[in-house]
Amino acid sequence: MRTEQKTPGRKMLCILRYICLVIFAVMCIYPLIWLFLAAFKTNEELYVNAWGLPQTWNIENFRSAVVDYQIFRYFLNSILVSFATVAITLVLAAMVSFAITRLRWKLSKLTYNLFTVGMMIPVYAMIIPLFYIFKKINLLNSYWSVIIAQTAIQMPLAVFILTGFMRDIPYELEEAAIIDGCSMFGVFSLPRRGSKFLS
Repeated sequence: MRTEQKTPGRKMLCILRYICLVIFAVMCIYPLIWLFLAAFKTNEELYVNAWGLPQTWNIENFRSAVVDYQIFRYFLNSILVSFATVAITLVLAAMVSFAITRLRWKLSKLTYNLFTVGMMIPVYAMIIPLFYIFKKINLLNSYWSVIIAQTAIQMPLAVFILTGFMRDIPYELEEAAIIDGCSMFGVFSLPRRGSKFLS
């Protein structure tokens, strides 16, 4: 089997590519290394010797993060908010997508377009209005304020993705289920696995 011999120009181009990849890898990895080393430094040493190795490997920062600042509580808060947001978003977006794609009503296209427009609204434009709304209904400093805000932000993208998915499901599956006496909720919760999606 013949192997192509690289010309000097191609060899140089290949070397340049590897050099660029190595530089990019260092740029991505070095901040993580710097954070790891900075975790063992005191505040004074961090300002004096920001880029070097720690003079003394101090683990007091880790103890302070766990005991004084209760970092595990913040992890738990993130897990609770993320789990609740994903669950609520999936349920609501699936219902909306099912109504848009599988039911026949006049405002289905308008509803889909409104959700699509919602993807273009920047998140930072919602912060102040949401703050005032949550303040009026006394939801500040609670899990629900973050969960509702995150759900509202993620809904347009979730509806956009699930709508495209449900449009490819054959209508024959639902017709067969309805003939067999399945309710609308049963049609909505039909198992989709193993189906050959048709366009």
